[in-house]
Amino acid sequence: MFILDGVCMKLIFIGESIKTIDRLSKGELFPLFPSIPWRDIMKLRDVIAHHYFKIDADIVFSTIKDDLYPLNEVLINDKDEGLS
Repeated sequence: MFILDGVCMKLIFIGESIKTIDRLSKGELFPLFPSIPWRDIMKLRDVIAHHYFKIDADIVFSTIKDDLYPLNEVLINDKDEGLS
């Protein structure tokens, strides 16, 4: 349970950071990177933060396994290209 709690806190942080970036860019940055489901990331943050007792550990695991690597690749590649 402690691992799930910690992972969920990190996913909340990621989702909140993405919301902030979207707000600061006035919604113009993320359409440049359509391969990332930005809205879904923000929605996941809301579900974890506001409906904590309904969290499905399998969905959290699937998110970690399948979705974090592509997000990281976009962030790292764009940093290397001077877009961040």
